Amino acid sequence: MSTVYLGLGSNLSQRQQLLYQAVEKLYAHNNIEIQKLSSIYETEPVGSSLQSRYLNAACKLKTELSPKELLELTKKIEFDLGRRKKGNWESRFIDLDLLVYDEVITESEDLNLPHPLLAQRWFVLVPMSEIAPELTPPGYSHTIKELLAQLGEPQGVYKLNQNEPWGKYSHLIPG
Repeated sequence: MSTVYLGLGSNLSQRQQLLYQAVEKLYAHNNIEIQKLSSIYETEPVGSSLQSRYLNAACKLKTELSPKELLELTKKIEFDLGRRKKGNWESRFIDLDLLVYDEVITESEDLNLPHPLLAQRWFVLVPMSEIAPELTPPGYSHTIKELLAQLGEPQGVYKLNQNEPWGKYSHLIPG
C-alpha cells in the first residue's frame, strides 16, 4: 500500500462540516485507510483578500489506488460536496490536494507530485508538521519541519480551538 498525504481546505458554507464530510467519504472508500489527521487550522486566504478565511487540515492515508485513481476520487468527493470548478484564487466549498504520494515525482497537466507549492504555504506545512514532521518529500532535501522553519514564523494560521473537531475521528490526531 502507498502512503499519501492530502491537504484539505474549505472557505464557504459550513467549513468544518465540509471537511468532516470529505474525511467521511475517504474513510468509507474500500481502498483507503486513514491513519492520521492534523488539527484544523483557520487560515488567511492566499492570493485574494476578498475571500473568507479557510479551514485547513492535513491527512495521512494508506491506499492501493494509483495517483491518478486517487486524484479522480478526490475530484469526485469535491464535486459531491458542491465544488464545480477548480481555479486559482477562488473560494471553494472543499479542496482536496494530493501533497505527497510515496516517493512519486510526476508533472502533468492534471497532477504534480509532490504538490508544487508544498514548501511555500504555511496552511500546508503547519498541519503537515503535526502529522509528519520528519517526512522528507520526494525531490526535497529537507523534512517538513525544516521546510516550515525555512519559511519562517507562520502568519495567518490559527489552530481551531475545539475539543473534538473531527468527532469520531479525533483519535487520529497525534498526541
